[in-house]
Amino acid sequence: MPAPDGTLIACGNFLQIGGVAARRVARWNGTTWTPLGAGLGGASLSSGSVFSCGAGPGGVVYAVWSTDVLNQNLISRWNGSAWTTIATINTATDGQVSALTVGLDGALYVSGSFLSFQGVPAAFVARWSGGAWSALGAGLNQNASALVTGPDGEIAAGGSFTTAGGAPASRVARWTGSAWEPYGTGLPRLVIGLAFGPDGTLYAVGEPRVGIVLATGAARWDGSAWTDLTPGGNGFDNFVNAVAVDRRGDVIIGGDFQSVNTGTTSATQLRSPFVVRFDGP
Repeated sequence: MPAPDGTLIACGNFLQIGGVAARRVARWNGTTWTPLGAGLGGASLSSGSVFSCGAGPGGVVYAVWSTDVLNQNLISRWNGSAWTTIATINTATDGQVSALTVGLDGALYVSGSFLSFQGVPAAFVARWSGGAWSALGAGLNQNASALVTGPDGEIAAGGSFTTAGGAPASRVARWTGSAWEPYGTGLPRLVIGLAFGPDGTLYAVGEPRVGIVLATGAARWDGSAWTDLTPGGNGFDNFVNAVAVDRRGDVIIGGDFQSVNTGTTSATQLRSPFVVRFDGP
């Protein structure tokens, strides 16, 4: 996860990274890994796991993670010197947070399987700022499995939903700060991952279905229309779970796939298990 200061934040279920002791979250400065304090969770791999993390201005990092307490997840905040808990979630009664992102203003946005969050009515997505939680308008009608902040401050959400703010929005939509808007006519299948390129292009990955337009597993929004990353092709042979864009604008895609077909025959099939780089325009 890239941070505004140019460093990289890694999170997951690890106790060391690059030979450096770090409990489940660490920062890469381009040369070395450093832990964020004592990290999160206990000293064994079974005593916690970070599901999602995000970085904001001033070195702030947020993480949602499971503890070794049954049905308990926490959202924690790193302020540059210490971790604090900003939300305790009972997943049996309150649902589960599946994604988070930090806005350009430092506000935290979370999505998950909830209709209220921390006592505040909020349909599948919520915002934390100034120590308080709030809804994003009328929210979504189903879960968002991906949240990402755009270069102009918009919050893009992707998932299984078909409405945002009470209006049609097929699997992907943006929060402008005051209202939900669709990205064109949206996408036809489940969206699992989102990423913005340096030019503001939005990339979406998810569930592929052969024969369905814009359902090859990866697509991009150029500001006016969606296009497949494998136009005219069958696309990926299994789910695509993650997408990132490097500083050159190349798109790195990861998932459960074994190959990607840029056409419809074996001659156009690229075998690339689990990860592939796309350097097209």
